[in-house]
Formats: sequence, C-alpha cells, structure tokens
Amino acid sequence: MAFLVQPASPSDAEQCEELSRAVALADQPLSVDNGFLLSPTSAETFREYIGTSSLFVAREGSVIIGFILAYPRESTHFANILDLFPKISWTDPAIAERPKLLYVDKKAVHPLYRRRGVATAMYQLLFTTYPEHCFIGATVEKPILNLPSQQFRIRHEFRRVGEFRADEFQGLTGYQSGIYARDGEWKMKETVGNNDEKE
Repeated sequence: MAFLVQPASPSDAEQCEELSRAVALADQPLSVDNGFLLSPTSAETFREYIGTSSLFVAREGSVIIGFILAYPRESTHFANILDLFPKISWTDPAIAERPKLLYVDKKAVHPLYRRRGVATAMYQLLFTTYPEHCFIGATVEKPILNLPSQQFRIRHEFRRVGEFRADEFQGLTGYQSGIYARDGEWKMKETVGNNDEKE
C-alpha cells in the first residue's frame, strides 16, 4: 500500500507520540544504522504544535509511519530556538539573520519503513510549502553521531553552517550537534540559473 503525506490532525497526536517513543535514543539499540530522536514527545505537546507550526505525517492507511515537525521564524515556537542562536558557533553567520527561516525540529520514520522514501517525501512537502525559506536543523554528532541524519542532510543538499556544544544537553554529556542549512527552492533555482549562464 502506498503512503500519503499530509498535514497532521489532532487525532494523530497519540500515534505521533508512539512513533517518537519508538525512535527515541533510550528505547532502541545504539547503531550507526539507526537514526534517532533524543527524547520522545507527548501527545499533548503534539496537539499544541498542530495549528501553530507545520506538523506533517506520513500514513499508510490509518497507520502513521512518519512525521516531521518544523516552524518558521514568525511562529511562537521559534523563540525557543532563537535563545540558542548566540550559543551556536556559526561558520555562516548570515544564516541566523535570514528573515525567512524555518527550523526543522523533529523527523521520525517507523523503523519498519525506513529507506523507503518516507523521509524524503515529508521533506519535499516542506520544501514546496515554504519555497522561499531557508531550512535549518541540528544533527547530533557527540557523544554519538546520528549518521543516518547526517547522510540524509548531505544527500538533500544541506550544508554544515555551525555547531552547538554543551557540557550537558537533554541527558547527554559532552554534547555537540552540527547545524545544517539548505536554501529554499527559489534560491537553488536562482543559483543553478546563474551557474548555467557562467558556463
């Protein structure tokens, strides 16, 4: 059966919580083959996100097999991310000043549905929903590297633009995450066009 990606509804909150628990770092074997979330998210929190941010789900029939949560700079949730910006060592500081910025907070795919194009389909919906935004997100690098996340970002033309370090963060000591960014579709098309002219 084919899966469908669409905006989440309040009735999806419980399944989103279950999926977040299934891929939480503490609840799965440590492996370079497994992407992970640092911690699960409650159904109540998912319901708060619906309508105030972009929460998309991938479903096969009535079963949610993936979700992606993101919020643009103009949303109230982005304020929490802004608090961390001064603590990030930026290699491209201009990214932080972009007026149209969208932070991809969480992305999860059920372990049984990984490597089937689910994550790509969810990201593509984000890209088309926010064609003029720059997308940023964090990937854990220490004390354990989230290699699938890092590889996914590179395949989808994200570039590393900074890093965030903390002695302790969400239960992990010696924490480091890479900050990755990807220009919106309009910017990428503009760049491609310019390159074509130069050639």
